[in-house]
Amino acid sequence: MTFAAIAAWLAAEQAPVARSVPAATERAAPPVFSVVPGGNGSPLGNAPRRGTPQLVWTGFQVTDGGSRVFVQTTAEVELKVEAAKGGVTVTLHNCRVHMRNNSRMLDTRFFASPVERIAVHQRRRDIELDIALRAPAQSTPRQEAGPGGTHFWVIDFAAPDKVAAEGS
Repeated sequence: MTFAAIAAWLAAEQAPVARSVPAATERAAPPVFSVVPGGNGSPLGNAPRRGTPQLVWTGFQVTDGGSRVFVQTTAEVELKVEAAKGGVTVTLHNCRVHMRNNSRMLDTRFFASPVERIAVHQRRRDIELDIALRAPAQSTPRQEAGPGGTHFWVIDFAAPDKVAAEGS
């Protein structure tokens, strides 16, 4: 092989290749959603599946009156709130965790909030949310309709100083 032949072969090998898939910079950005009660965001791409209700989101918000813990499920579920040592245990009856990422602990200790930590556990057919509190706080659960047929359970926690102020 001559030098010219080798150079021609090398140039052909290094020529840009036509792409059938757009480059990463050319792809459309994924949709941004915000899952909050009263909003229209949902991590589900399609309508909720039939069958056993599933937990698809666990969230936390700091509010003027304390803080809020909320869960989004694919269907209505029964909720039970019980006082526990150092916090509150919330049970979602007959509900499954949608994906493993939804069972990650939420560390909220760096917020000015009565809620310190939220841990999600699958307990046979139910889900338990263990909500650790800095100090005893009044909890107020309520249910809301969500986007695309989903449902929210919202648990508001009054800041301990707000409860003391309201009581006097």
